[in-house]
Amino acid sequence: MLWCAFRKRAVIDTLLGAVVFGLAIFFMHYSAMESRQFIQLRGLTETKELRISEDYRGLSIVVTMFFVCGACLIVCSILNHRGHRRARVS
Repeated sequence: MLWCAFRKRAVIDTLLGAVVFGLAIFFMHYSAMESRQFIQLRGLTETKELRISEDYRGLSIVVTMFFVCGACLIVCSILNHRGHRRARVS
């Protein structure tokens, strides 16, 4: 897969690499989820305290991902801008 990423490639190679990478992530995720095991320990009871409702949990995930992706876009655009500026100067 890395061979496809670091060689000269056409659009079809890029699409094929993206599909293979996506399938690898898909199968690793679902095989890990299928192999999980939960063990109930003796003496521990389920607590109802400190639980976040599903609405707030989903909202917190969305907001966090928004900021993480936004930060990545800002950093990439700054680095890309610096690279173009250096290319013009040289």
